[in-house]
Amino acid sequence: MCSSDLASSLSTLNLSHNHLIEVPTEFGRTFHSESSSSTYCAFTLTSLDLSHNAIRKLDQNAFANVRKLSKLILSDNYIDELEDDAFGELGQLKSLNLTSNRLVALPPSIFKGASELSEIYLTNNSISALSPQVFSSLQQLLLLDLSKNLLSTQWIKENVFSGLIRLIVLKLSYNQLSFIDASLFSQLTSLQALYLNNNRIERLDPLAFASLTNLHVLDLSRNLLTFIDGKQFSNSYILKQLSLDHNRIRTIDSDS
Repeated sequence: MCSSDLASSLSTLNLSHNHLIEVPTEFGRTFHSESSSSTYCAFTLTSLDLSHNAIRKLDQNAFANVRKLSKLILSDNYIDELEDDAFGELGQLKSLNLTSNRLVALPPSIFKGASELSEIYLTNNSISALSPQVFSSLQQLLLLDLSKNLLSTQWIKENVFSGLIRLIVLKLSYNQLSFIDASLFSQLTSLQALYLNNNRIERLDPLAFASLTNLHVLDLSRNLLTFIDGKQFSNSYILKQLSLDHNRIRTIDSDS
């Protein structure tokens, strides 16, 4: 039985702006033990902020003693390695922030144990490729921010976003995309906001956005587009904001 009042009552812990080099492993240890043997109990933490530290790696089940977390902030560290089950015990996690780290890839099963995630922030890393299975278990995901990475058309396959049936906001701005094909967003039928600005997009498949019938916001600004085909927005019945500024557009199809 847990003997620490703090362990049983603490819900929010902010350890940001410190000098931690790894995720603390003592989250579950009681602060006062009545016997010589160590006693462990899971903290009731629901929010944990470890941002602005010097953490470099997330080991397997790194958060096993804080399984009730719903919000985890790991932004502004030096994380360049995630073990497959780093979030394996976080079945109640809703929001995960890994912004401004040194990630270059994501293990295919990294989110498998955190299937209740609704927000993932991966902004400002160096991710250049995505496994087709990496988001497949995230049917509750509403927001995915992959902006400011190194993603190119070559390494984003057609089924990488499959399974994200509830996704509302997708941010892919400030990457290296050059072409958007018809299958990339074909399963994102709930999507309302899509940010593709500040890429290197030269061409759009005529059916690139055909499945996005709920789209309200589409940002294609600051790319290399030279031509707009009317078919590209033929199913965008409720599109309210379309940004095409700072491209190289010379021709707009008369049917658009």
